[in-house]
Amino acid sequence: MAALIDTSVFVESERSGYDPATVMGRLGVAADEPVALAAITAAELYRGVELGDLAYRTERLRVINDLLARFAVLPLGVAEARVFLRINDHLKRIGQSIAAPDLLIAATALARGWSVATHNRRHFDRIPDLVVLGPPAR
Repeated sequence: MAALIDTSVFVESERSGYDPATVMGRLGVAADEPVALAAITAAELYRGVELGDLAYRTERLRVINDLLARFAVLPLGVAEARVFLRINDHLKRIGQSIAAPDLLIAATALARGWSVATHNRRHFDRIPDLVVLGPPAR
């Protein structure tokens, strides 16, 4: 099954020193499956650049641009917006709201029938019908 890569995968890749493909393999993403990022993931990665000092920003921007050149970035369209609202409303009704960026990632995956590869199962496991790849929630 195709997988949408959550921001946490790139953070773990940076922390561990492993290539993102290695980290994704450890999460259960098959090497021959399509992978991509949601547009909000690209925004989160760029936000990390902006939070650093100037020396950090220059290097981080290079790394992020290299990553984004390697992976397709899927846009947020009408189908994703409708799924976002459906899961957001459902989670609010049951008292399990999660941050909007994670909802947008999940909506992008669900709208396409994809899974989500993440180190943040705690949030994504709350979303009905979403296939989540990653280590057990802590």
